[in-house]
Amino acid sequence: MRVLRVMANPSDIVTNFLLNAPPGEFHDVVTDVRSLLGDDSLLNEVAPFAYKEYNTEQMLVVDYDGAKALICKHGELSPSEYVDPANARVLSFDHFTQQVTSSRPVDHGELDADAEQWREALQRTVSAYAADVYDQGHAVVFSARGGAGAAFTLTVAISSALFNSGNYYNGRWRGVWSIAVQPGKTANVTGQLRVNVHYYEDGNVQLNTNTTKKKAVSAANPAKLAEEAGKAIRDLEQDFHQQLEISYDAMNETTFKALRRALPMTRQKIQWGKIAQYKLGNELQK
Repeated sequence: MRVLRVMANPSDIVTNFLLNAPPGEFHDVVTDVRSLLGDDSLLNEVAPFAYKEYNTEQMLVVDYDGAKALICKHGELSPSEYVDPANARVLSFDHFTQQVTSSRPVDHGELDADAEQWREALQRTVSAYAADVYDQGHAVVFSARGGAGAAFTLTVAISSALFNSGNYYNGRWRGVWSIAVQPGKTANVTGQLRVNVHYYEDGNVQLNTNTTKKKAVSAANPAKLAEEAGKAIRDLEQDFHQQLEISYDAMNETTFKALRRALPMTRQKIQWGKIAQYKLGNELQK
């Protein structure tokens, strides 16, 4: 019988390493991968896709002209242009340096005029929410035509990161909430929450969570939608945060304790003063 060995594509392996870099450590991973490869040709091959994919998936918060914006797929106009609807600007973004290189006013048609009144009302609500609960977070509302039989869809993107390499931890919270709006009717707020935390002092531990939440709200008018959707997002994110706290307590009290044996197989505690009497002690003495 012949045994076939399936070898993974080297490009896929390198890309996977880069895309799974912990928050705030992407360039460190790039440096490590370059050292492992010993040849920049493969890294240069995958870099254009990997850099862009990582930046948009991580939903980077960037500064420009005294304002903040999110670099994410919901605002992508082209591989290097991203709309910032909160400030009615379009940003040119360099994925390699992770910097905004220039900005311009939005052109006609780059923001949905029919959805703009609804988007602005919700933007005011989620901006206040992000400023209230996130130390370094930012929230942006994007709009798009259609979606699940609706006139338009509003997408709330929230990203917050905390980098503290000096104390060996980095992390990012990402929330994406989608609302398919049919004015005058009920709309569903559907959200995906992702948390990635890396702690690496005297070890290497990562937390990766991915959960979905949903709640119905009124779309009677822009103000009503903003009020109810904003409250739904606050309540659902707070509920998820509380679930994380409960999980942490459970890990400390049960999960981590279950990883180690409470007693030796003899079910008796070792008497360290008589260690020489144990077989292990005799072996250690030899």
